Amino acid sequence: MINTLVGEHFLIEQELGRDQFGIVYIGRDTRWRREVKQVAIRILDKRLCMLPGFAERLAEIAPKLASWDQLYINRVIAQGVMRDVQSGANLHYLVNEPPGTETLYAYVQRVRSQLSPDLVAVLIEQIAAALEYANRQNIIHGNLNLWNITMRERNGAASVEVTDFGLVQLLTPFSQKEHEQMIGWKVPAGIPEFIAPERFRGEPPSKSNDVYDFGVILYFILSGRYPFTGTYDQLILAHSYQNPPSLGPLVAHGPEIHTMMIRLLSKAPLDRMSVQDVCIRYRQINNLPRTMLPVFDSHPPLLTPPPGDTGDLKKKGGWFGRS
Repeated sequence: MINTLVGEHFLIEQELGRDQFGIVYIGRDTRWRREVKQVAIRILDKRLCMLPGFAERLAEIAPKLASWDQLYINRVIAQGVMRDVQSGANLHYLVNEPPGTETLYAYVQRVRSQLSPDLVAVLIEQIAAALEYANRQNIIHGNLNLWNITMRERNGAASVEVTDFGLVQLLTPFSQKEHEQMIGWKVPAGIPEFIAPERFRGEPPSKSNDVYDFGVILYFILSGRYPFTGTYDQLILAHSYQNPPSLGPLVAHGPEIHTMMIRLLSKAPLDRMSVQDVCIRYRQINNLPRTMLPVFDSHPPLLTPPPGDTGDLKKKGGWFGRS
């Protein structure tokens, strides 16, 4: 795929990573002559593209993703179909702005000793705002983890950017048996340390899965460890039947935080706290001032060739939080 032109002007230059959904490459927009405009190009696994009804499902979801403009969500700038020269099959692709240079996992590991309650509050509020924006448009993530959240610097401060929305949702029409027969996957897709208990039971992805993943991420940010570890089978049992271990002296206000985590990581989806309530409760526990984070804060406008003025950061209506 290296040096392949995608969508007429996106040139694939190097591989960034692989997962169950395909391969992500770093490329550039060839319409720019004087400066390099990098992009991330995801070529979806050809086995997915061949699933009955998959193309129709993608045609429904991809335009929604391409229309999004939310500050804490990695922006999709193009989507389409290309021909695989080797197999002759049609491959679907998504083109995004390049992700941040550091994953949330690497960031937490690097600044662990500097993670003040105020900074933790800001990080989880940004993730929550991204989830809220997507959920209001009936798109779930379904595979939120520490590696598809990346970090950027905005106005001199660390800021998150969530990637890969909607990919798990593309698979919802297919049962576990269909997955295994057609593409060899065992569902649920995702990293076992983050998978909600109902997904292990074979239930379809839902907004409550994102809440559970959010809880695992918060637990890791606070403690530097996952609530549950072990083999795949051990993780199924732990997620399904065990409460998260107490954070104890690892964090300030450990007992209050642990009570909140039990509700956030509840085995019953309907018993989980919302991500908004978690952010509010975290600030209450740590005696931090209340804030309201705009769910619909947008990116600076995309530049189009020839380069123009980026303009000011736009603000749209809609707020995350409570008055």
